[in-house]
Amino acid sequence: MVLTLPPLAVGWLLLLTLLAFLGASYGPLSPVPAAVLAWVAGLLVLPRVDQGTRRVAGGLLLLGVGCGALAWLQGFGPETLAGLGRAFTINLPILALFLGVAFLGLLPAEASRSEARGTGLLGLLLSVHLVGAVINLAAAALVGDSFARNRQEGPRLTRAEALAITRPYCAAAFWSPFFVATAVAQTYAPAAKASVTLPLGFLAAAGALLITYLTLRREGAGAHLGAFQLGRRALWLTAVLLLAVLGGKAIYPDVSVVVMVATLAPPLAFLALPRGQWAAAGQALLAEKLPSTAAQHVLFLAAGVFAFGVSTLLDGWLAGQGGEAFVLGLWAYPLTTAAVVATAYLGVHPVISIAAAASILTPLGGDPSRMAFAFVAGWGIGTAVAPLSGMNLFMTGRYGVRPREILRWGPGYALMMVLWVTVLMLATPEGGLGFGGLGP
Repeated sequence: MVLTLPPLAVGWLLLLTLLAFLGASYGPLSPVPAAVLAWVAGLLVLPRVDQGTRRVAGGLLLLGVGCGALAWLQGFGPETLAGLGRAFTINLPILALFLGVAFLGLLPAEASRSEARGTGLLGLLLSVHLVGAVINLAAAALVGDSFARNRQEGPRLTRAEALAITRPYCAAAFWSPFFVATAVAQTYAPAAKASVTLPLGFLAAAGALLITYLTLRREGAGAHLGAFQLGRRALWLTAVLLLAVLGGKAIYPDVSVVVMVATLAPPLAFLALPRGQWAAAGQALLAEKLPSTAAQHVLFLAAGVFAFGVSTLLDGWLAGQGGEAFVLGLWAYPLTTAAVVATAYLGVHPVISIAAAASILTPLGGDPSRMAFAFVAGWGIGTAVAPLSGMNLFMTGRYGVRPREILRWGPGYALMMVLWVTVLMLATPEGGLGFGGLGP
């Protein structure tokens, strides 16, 4: 008999996981309680997870445990219990960010047709990008619902409308601290420097917006799409959240951006709501928003074990072979991005391909900053073009965009973006682009 928790109980368990992680991040508390809660939650939410995700998670766990056991038999395993425990805690920051950002889904916003002074196509793309960078899929839903409103044929979006939402939204993964991509990159390349990753991320996002803008203008969709805009309330909310995170980082420079976002997003989300709505929002959070993260929760836990096992085995093997003989060239990083995009097309979640890539690049002495940018670049491109990405599954389910159409629209954009990312990586000098004051 399988124990199935009601959604409210799942929500409380996930909320306790977030609080335990934050307690360990700011105080002398051990991360063990957070890890125990996370894994208990992972086991208890399995009945809520689709069969495909369960199979992928099970495969990752078996591979991770198998590689870890082989490493142990070869004498490569960690010497301490704490080292072994990393297999179960490595992805806690990712889970915390995912849970923290879920609070932002409670925020209402508005989208409407603009007046004659409207911001136009470029303004629409920028607003979807910036607002989506903070409140995530809510921004995509706001614009998509505005496109689809009052249509006789139903909520189905045109190609131009779908591209105007997915590409600028996914491009926020290049730099936004509110995207899980940032947490994944910081987890698997913790020594990455913001002086490298942030400027590269902004340039990559600018390239994505320019390519999308030129594509839509060439197709004659500028006038129609430019008639829509996100409301000022959404833009102000985005600015407040970003400034709060940057201010918190300035006051507590030793606290990672991921932890800062997971800390500030929940209270700011409630403060942005009228006090009379707090009770209903709390109920929605515990019964809907947090339980809806079950599939990602299970996948991230399994990916952590997989990454630990593979990296432990490879690290030990390289040490025995004389790891200093292996030298990574700059080509390794754009190839990593291309591999993440290619596997995304095959339906592989980016966190899996990134965990695998980190397990290989880190023991080979990969540059953490370039690794981190390669990871977020692969995430930002892959989620925009892969039919089975979370973003495009949302577009399919809500707006009737067919997976085969997404598959047909993506290759040209993916190729141009991978080439642009390659140029950025190869042209970046050691130490970044001169933004040394941003810190790690």
